[in-house]
Amino acid sequence: QLANIAECVGLVERHRRSIDENGARFMLFFRQHALHKGRTQEVHLSWREINWAYHSNSQDILVDFVTRQGQGRLAWADARESGVFMWLSDIATVKAQFEIIARNEYTKDEDRNPIGCSLFYLALRKKSVLQGLWRMAVGVKEQAATQRLLSNNFADPKWKTAALKNAYALLSKRRFEYAAAFFLLGDDLEGAVNVCLHQVKDLQLAIAICRVYEGDGGPVLRKVLQEEVLPMAAQEGDRWLASWAFWMLGRRDMAVRALVVSIISPSASSITNFIPDPRI
Repeated sequence: QLANIAECVGLVERHRRSIDENGARFMLFFRQHALHKGRTQEVHLSWREINWAYHSNSQDILVDFVTRQGQGRLAWADARESGVFMWLSDIATVKAQFEIIARNEYTKDEDRNPIGCSLFYLALRKKSVLQGLWRMAVGVKEQAATQRLLSNNFADPKWKTAALKNAYALLSKRRFEYAAAFFLLGDDLEGAVNVCLHQVKDLQLAIAICRVYEGDGGPVLRKVLQEEVLPMAAQEGDRWLASWAFWMLGRRDMAVRALVVSIISPSASSITNFIPDPRI
C-alpha cells in the first residue's frame, strides 16, 4: 500500500506543471482506485473526487488520463467508474466522449450486436448511424424487423407510439437498457431516464443521457437533480453530491453552502435546510 501511495504521488508530481490542484487531487485518487481495483481494500471514487474533477481547469488532461487507465478503450462501465460524464463541463466534449463510448460498446464483443450500443446512439440522436450498424448485423435474429422499424419517420406520432409500445414490451421482458433506447426513439426522454434510475439502477447513465439528449439546462435533467439527486444527498448525508447537484442547477450559493453545513432533512421540500456542522 505504501508503494502504491508513493507511485500515485510520483505520478501527480510528474503532471504538476500541466494540471491544477483540483485535477491533481482527482488524478491521485483515481490512480489509487486503479491500483487497488479488485482487492480487499479497494479504493472507491466518491462524489468528493468527482467534484474535484468537475471544478478542474485541466479536464482535457484528466479525460486522457482516464482513457489511458482503461487501455485506451473506455466502455460504459469504465466511464461510470471514473464519473467522467458527471465532471466534464463542456457539453460538446460530453457528446464527443459519449460517442466514443457508443462505438466501444458496439465493438467490445465479437458478434458486433447493435443492441448494446442502441441506447448510446439514440441518446446522441444518431439513428442513421444505428441503422448502418443494423445493416451489417448479419446473423442477428432481430435484424430484419429492427431495420424495418428504424426506417420509419419517428417525428410522426404514429411511429412514436409504435416505439413506445416496443419500449413497454421490452420492459416486460426485463430488457431494460434496450427498453430505454426505444423510449428515446419515441422521444420520451423522461421514460428512458426513469428506466435507468429504477430498473437499471444507474444514476450516472440517467444523467449522462439527459446531458447528451437535451443539454445541461433541460427540464428532465433539472427534475432528476431536484427530485432524485438532492433527496439522495440529504438521505445519505453526502455534502459533495449535494454541492455538485446545486452547481449543476446553477445554484452556486447553495453549492458552496452544502460543503460547510449539514443537510438535516431527506425530503425534497426541505432540501435547502442546513445547520452548522461542529466538526468543520
